[in-house]
Amino acid sequence: MSIFTKVTKILNYGYPNGNFPKPDEKIVRQIRHNIQEPKERNIPNIPLEEIKFVVMDSETTGLNPYKGDEIISLGAVVLENGTIKLHPYFYRVVNPCRDIPTTAARITGISTKTVQNKETIWEVLPEFFDLADKSVLAGHHINFDLTFLNLKLKHFCKLKICHPSIDTFRLAQVLHPQETNHTLDHLLKLYDLPPEGRHTALGDALLTAKLLQFFLSRLREQFNIYYLRDLMLIQQQVHFYRAALNHSL
Repeated sequence: MSIFTKVTKILNYGYPNGNFPKPDEKIVRQIRHNIQEPKERNIPNIPLEEIKFVVMDSETTGLNPYKGDEIISLGAVVLENGTIKLHPYFYRVVNPCRDIPTTAARITGISTKTVQNKETIWEVLPEFFDLADKSVLAGHHINFDLTFLNLKLKHFCKLKICHPSIDTFRLAQVLHPQETNHTLDHLLKLYDLPPEGRHTALGDALLTAKLLQFFLSRLREQFNIYYLRDLMLIQQQVHFYRAALNHSL
């Protein structure tokens, strides 16, 4: 079943987690303003040193949002002009309006009891999108995080995140075609980065931002990548670049 078919089925027959509440109309208006504004800017033609990257990560109850898995924490940091900013940043643990499986609780340290009195994702999304204003989103397997958010936004708000996005997993494939493993853990070892905060949304966002710092520098040196349009193109053509680099090795 294609993603389009799954989303259509959900829109027609209901959101997978039947306990999840609808957002307040005021929240919907705030989100609509922030996620539609980037369409009005010619972001692809901006030099990379002028781009505000918001590097994000989420922890979830499981891997399948189409079967009711939910976000339990969301974190993000800003990478701008080659520097990771310590402030502002975003981190929230949220109530998924369902039980958190033992496996997820063991990995993330977030249990059902932890989230009992926490806000839902609706209450924190406006603040996240404030941070992400006029930015390019980035993450490791970022489509995983965006799918969780967009599924909810499409069903309840008829909205979709419009920000350009960069996937560090794909960039790693371009830069390290000889490697068969491009997981976050393997890349941290490859770049000698201590895994501090691993398996927390904010910790993983910060670790991914550090990798992105290295990647942007190497892509500039190896491929003359200076504009966002070039960065987006190279991640879209990852298989071509991997084949070319492997052939030259």
